[in-house]
Amino acid sequence: MTREGFFERLRIDAGSDEAFVIELLKLRGFLFEERTNKLILSDNCHPLDYAYLSSLLEKYSLGSITDGEIIIQNTDCSDFIQNEFGENVKIFGESSSLNRNWSWFKNRMHGKKAEVSCLEPFIARYIKAISACCVLTVGSCDGNHPKTHEMYIMTEGEGSIPWHRLICKKCLVDKFDIEWQKDYTSIRLSEKTKYATYYEVNKAAEYLYKKRWAIIDVKVKALLEMSDAYLKHHPSEEIEKKFIDRASELFDSRRF
Repeated sequence: MTREGFFERLRIDAGSDEAFVIELLKLRGFLFEERTNKLILSDNCHPLDYAYLSSLLEKYSLGSITDGEIIIQNTDCSDFIQNEFGENVKIFGESSSLNRNWSWFKNRMHGKKAEVSCLEPFIARYIKAISACCVLTVGSCDGNHPKTHEMYIMTEGEGSIPWHRLICKKCLVDKFDIEWQKDYTSIRLSEKTKYATYYEVNKAAEYLYKKRWAIIDVKVKALLEMSDAYLKHHPSEEIEKKFIDRASELFDSRRF
């Protein structure tokens, strides 16, 4: 799939010019929901996403935000695509190195809310989706840079890597053509496969975000019988195995 083919596929999937603009904004990492036939930013967005979205709509004359509603007034998004999804769009966001333990992971309902402005464009939607499923991410790269051949995510703390790995195995592997490596934290890219991978990752992000509450419910139930005292005093490897075994059973008992 070529770069042009990638965006044309998104346009066809969208079904209309206005829907295509919205799809591009979702690809960029913005999370939307509909309320009383109005499109608004989701509560899952970072507080600074509102201002950033408003600035992009104004910069590219695409529309505006009026009383919280996203209004698309212009569907010519060629400049938006060229500038915001161009090669070598490098974005450096903040990261953290706190030692998040299993108790912290158990009591979280979602990961850290990353700012769209701090995420690279072809991985932003996926980072937002897995964060909503309680995978704590602290860094990422979409690999769309010269001499870069890898798309990757960085997580921290106990729980996030095995949880992301299990989500991929139970929810994604039979639906999307994504060749994960390094314990499901990176994807190799080539000029031939890059945009096909971006398309699959984008669709996987859409799927995970729609299924986020069911996925979080699996996590909650899998950890329910493990007290904070148990999580504090038992080896991490033992906790991980118990969690993954129970979560696997729950995934297998449901349709994803």
